[in-house]
Amino acid sequence: MGRVRLAPSMTFGEAVEAATGAAGDAWLAADGERATLRELVDRADALAARLRGAGVHPGQHVGVLLPNGVRYAEAFLAVVRLGAVVVPLDPQLPDREFDAVARAVPLAATLAERPRPLPGAVAGTVDAGGWRLPGTPERGAPARPRRDETAAVFLTSGTTGEPKPVPLTHHQLVRPLVALQRLHAAFFAGSPLQTAARVATVGRRHGTRLLRAAGRQTWCTATPFRGMAGHQVFAGSLLLGHNLVTARAFHPRRTLELADAHRVNVLACTPAMVELLLRVGDVARYDLSSLLVIGVGGGPAAPDLVERAQRRFGCAVTVGYGSTELGGGVLATRLEDSPHTQTRTVGRPFPGAEVRVVDADGADVPAGRAGELLCRTRDDGPWLATGDLARRDTCGNVEILGRADDLVVRGGQNVHPLEVERAVEELSGVRRCAVVGVGSPAEQQLWAFVVPEDGHELGPDAVRRHCRTALAPARQPDRVRIVPALPVTEHGEVRRNVLRAQAGEENV
Repeated sequence: MGRVRLAPSMTFGEAVEAATGAAGDAWLAADGERATLRELVDRADALAARLRGAGVHPGQHVGVLLPNGVRYAEAFLAVVRLGAVVVPLDPQLPDREFDAVARAVPLAATLAERPRPLPGAVAGTVDAGGWRLPGTPERGAPARPRRDETAAVFLTSGTTGEPKPVPLTHHQLVRPLVALQRLHAAFFAGSPLQTAARVATVGRRHGTRLLRAAGRQTWCTATPFRGMAGHQVFAGSLLLGHNLVTARAFHPRRTLELADAHRVNVLACTPAMVELLLRVGDVARYDLSSLLVIGVGGGPAAPDLVERAQRRFGCAVTVGYGSTELGGGVLATRLEDSPHTQTRTVGRPFPGAEVRVVDADGADVPAGRAGELLCRTRDDGPWLATGDLARRDTCGNVEILGRADDLVVRGGQNVHPLEVERAVEELSGVRRCAVVGVGSPAEQQLWAFVVPEDGHELGPDAVRRHCRTALAPARQPDRVRIVPALPVTEHGEVRRNVLRAQAGEENV
């Protein structure tokens, strides 16, 4: 494999060409189908010709409603090489929600497994027999858009149930890939003494396993490519010269089977996925000796989750934080970080990214104080207000405390739900906890919704007793509800608006 050389000045299409030239034999495997990057580009060019012949032009929006897999990859690359704008969407999107998306983003065409017709739009479908689109294919050279032109529109999957379209330029899609490449290279940067110290630290914790991390790796994820977390794995693996294994949907046992069969080195998951993997009782039947790193992102990861994953799978676990608006990763823990940093923070900024923690007036707060997290890339100008509460330590590592609009005010004190949730989850027999504030913004009640472990008898009184010893009075829940499950997004994030509504109805 040749070394892929990406540059921030590239468009996404130019990054694809650079990767194909240096590592065109890297492959994507999904559900029994496999294609190299070079084959994906050839298939994408054929599909781009079909789209061109159907009347789709550069700059127009094309909805891609496909599950993870080879067809998704060739559709995404086809739209890019045509010079159009990719709009990745959930293939299971109900018609009502699909119509709402189409009103917000003018789609000139759709690519899907079943017809998703829109007035005036081209409807392309695909099955085992190939693509079906109207018109006669028109071959043409790949488009050469500017780096500041829109390349894709992603829909955020927030916990409020109100997704919004986020347009991203070619530069915004390529920048995180360059940052990821630089982050990997930084491990071996610095003086020989510094490098030796990092290698020794990692070797002491994980043995010689991570010393095999140089060169091509095989990545695996079932996180949907249509979201930013999944997209970064999709693009970051293939365009940096690595292999990628994926599946149409996540199933814990199937994921372990794929890791075994394909000798996976890097497994990318959301925290909810890791939790489900940990519940597989007979992990020992799978050969996971190839596994070097589990990368966790797409939501807050409890310290206990990271520790249990490290012990169970015998590999390193890194935690990341990203932003759809910035095109991907912003923060990540490093392999050589202390155990406390690896389990309780989302690390330090990626190369080229900057963060601040500010108070209500926008002034920076000192290390150890909570405030709102702001992020930006150094060449993109304005700061992005993330809406997340965070605090930094003296080394610049960031701990996420929760959403700013989830902050609960009780007894004149600010209570961060995530801190309460982590305390409750330390109680034996608790699988998961979600905490919300109910009542007027000036003085709220704290409600804890607790999911017990399967087969474990757990009552509200046991939770309250635990909280009295684990939490200060202002952080102890007013109400405890034992529930079979929590309402979550597809990435496992709790839909707190649903819980607030349930609490409000009960509180009437």
